Amino acid sequence: MAHPLNHAWYDEKKKRVTKGYGILQPRVSVSLSAETGSLYKRMHGDEPGIDPYTRASSDVYQDLFARGSFIGKGIYDVDIFKRVFEEKFPENRILSHDLLEGAYVRSGLLSDVQLYEEYPNSYREDMKRVSRWIRGDWQILQWISPFVPGVDGHWHKNPISALSRCKIFDNIRRSLVPIALTALIIIGWITLPSTLFWTATVSLIILVPIIITSIWETIRKPKDVVLFHHVKNSIHSIKEVFIKTSFTLISLPYEACANVMTIARTLWRLLFSKKNYFNGMCPARN
Repeated sequence: MAHPLNHAWYDEKKKRVTKGYGILQPRVSVSLSAETGSLYKRMHGDEPGIDPYTRASSDVYQDLFARGSFIGKGIYDVDIFKRVFEEKFPENRILSHDLLEGAYVRSGLLSDVQLYEEYPNSYREDMKRVSRWIRGDWQILQWISPFVPGVDGHWHKNPISALSRCKIFDNIRRSLVPIALTALIIIGWITLPSTLFWTATVSLIILVPIIITSIWETIRKPKDVVLFHHVKNSIHSIKEVFIKTSFTLISLPYEACANVMTIARTLWRLLFSKKNYFNGMCPARN
């Protein structure tokens, strides 16, 4: 944080950090699954026998815009934090503060530092966690607009950059994807002429990006890995991807219903009841 190239520069006019970094965020990965872990946990764990430190890591936001995304874990400049956030946000109204913190004080990615987190043991626990994240994302929906609420109860000009607003919008978009795909399947089954076509379309929307990624990882062999081991690991990886993708397709309707309930509950509390903003929530994510 003390390096001259990382030193955070606060712009009094824009009310945020415009150069350097107020936060440095390490990579966060799923820890290697143990044999004693649940089947669901092992399904989402990293491949056993692979040294994760030998893998190249890249982040689009960091590579193209020199800005990462803060997800609640990292090192930060205490003085910059105090200067930027003092009397900035309304009290007890923001749960998903990590993304906003990275937007205001500028977050950078430390790709050569990696932290590990345990994956939930069951699908039920995982969905509860995802629901908390979605509720936090929808709480900061106002930060997409030109004006945002302040601690004084008045509206102020939104100081965060267009890139940060795009990150918030992308999180909102992702929460709507299961709902849109499920709706497309239902509409295709009920009203559209070709049921099989629309079912296949939704399946391909999910499968094509995963297939392309799997093919790319298979073709791109690291120089220090023997061909036999690379092929073996690629086959194992494709098998794991197939299992997880199949599970995603099976659980798509349930995920869509859970997201609808989560979004509706959050909007109700934000716009009407003004109560229970933080009921059953947590801010950190990976």
